[in-house]
Amino acid sequence: MGILKVDIPNHSSEEVSYTINCLIGEFLGLEFELNKKDIPNTIIKSKRGSLTINNHFFKDDKGAGEYSISNLPTDISDDTIELGGNRLPLLSLFGNNRIEEDMEDLTLDSDIIASTFFMLSRWEEFINPQRDEHNRFPAKASVAFKNGFLNRPIVNEYVELLWILLKKIGCSQKRKTRSYKLVPTHDVDRPFLFTSFSHNFRLLGGFIKRLHFTELIDFCKYAILGTDPWDTHDLFMDLSEKANVKAYFFFLPKGDDKNDGRYDLNDPKVKRLYEKIKDRGHHIGFHPSYNAYDDIELFKKEKGELEKAAGQEMKFGRQHFLRFSTPRTWQIWNECSMEWDSTMSYADCSGFRCGVCYPFPVFDIENRKQLNLKERPLIVMEGSLVGYEELSLKESKKKVDILKSEVLKYNGEFVFLYHNSSFFVSKYRNLDIQLLNHLYQ
Repeated sequence: MGILKVDIPNHSSEEVSYTINCLIGEFLGLEFELNKKDIPNTIIKSKRGSLTINNHFFKDDKGAGEYSISNLPTDISDDTIELGGNRLPLLSLFGNNRIEEDMEDLTLDSDIIASTFFMLSRWEEFINPQRDEHNRFPAKASVAFKNGFLNRPIVNEYVELLWILLKKIGCSQKRKTRSYKLVPTHDVDRPFLFTSFSHNFRLLGGFIKRLHFTELIDFCKYAILGTDPWDTHDLFMDLSEKANVKAYFFFLPKGDDKNDGRYDLNDPKVKRLYEKIKDRGHHIGFHPSYNAYDDIELFKKEKGELEKAAGQEMKFGRQHFLRFSTPRTWQIWNECSMEWDSTMSYADCSGFRCGVCYPFPVFDIENRKQLNLKERPLIVMEGSLVGYEELSLKESKKKVDILKSEVLKYNGEFVFLYHNSSFFVSKYRNLDIQLLNHLYQ
């Protein structure tokens, strides 16, 4: 079969070995043997030749000392390289779009190791202080948005380029077989519009006070008909079953902030919803509250509350409001034995925040180690399309199609988020069912 031999520099070996493991092991599914040597560049050897990947970033063993505003990629090259008479697209964050061929030996001057690590580790968010009103790193501050490649999963592009190069130097292994996967997720911030009489009365008063007469009329209509517009959980499961996939429902504890949920996890109506989801074979996950993203004690407390209420262990979920701190949030999830998170999408703009549409193990840049936790990147949230980006239905569908076509190209996971509580909200009016159906197509 021919196991690949990978020699890496002694310095920054934790970061480089993690990235090699992602590119060659996790994404391509190939066997390799890794060795640390006193060399300047990474060299991958196969039975016919070798591939040298020039090192343009990890110059010493500073670890987190490498991460600074001055080291953010600025001279980004988006062009093509020529290989065997073919022109291949290549977006280089570090290094140059150049490849040299010497018989069976290749040298790639684009530092795809540093570029991949940059996207997966999110170290730019660690050193860039820009934040929005919810203390989130905004898409518009990112290198990807500023340079127009947020809609491109560039790490997937590096994987494909690497595969071509490995075959050219004689790699005879078979790569991991993948198939496109639709992953519908639903953050249950508020499972029902109508709860107690006092709650309903406060809602009614709020509509009158804010002069939201359209919502007031709809509220009264739904109340008279006895129909709850937020009780769309069966609809989500119906659509998922029709698409032959399982849906994920992430439940939110009350928390201690005004932006948190206001329902009781032990409410009999909510508990019946847990059982319905489980009976139909779908999944229940954890949606930590607004302040739990950097508070491990709050995270543990809420996780225990939901596990007790739902009668099962919580192993996956997503942060409320997509609040995330690099690398603290991943550290908390890992320390609490979570298997995977799906927070990594920007609230203000859909796309490939981590540059990839495959699940991947995360890296703790402070402690310089790979964690057990995996990330399943969120690609599209309805609130980003219709709310932050202010797209029409037609524009939203077009954006979904662009992103989904990229995921299909690489047989990746199209993870999308649709809130049950988006129904009945004025700015989503006439978009909800049409946009939801389009996400499932």
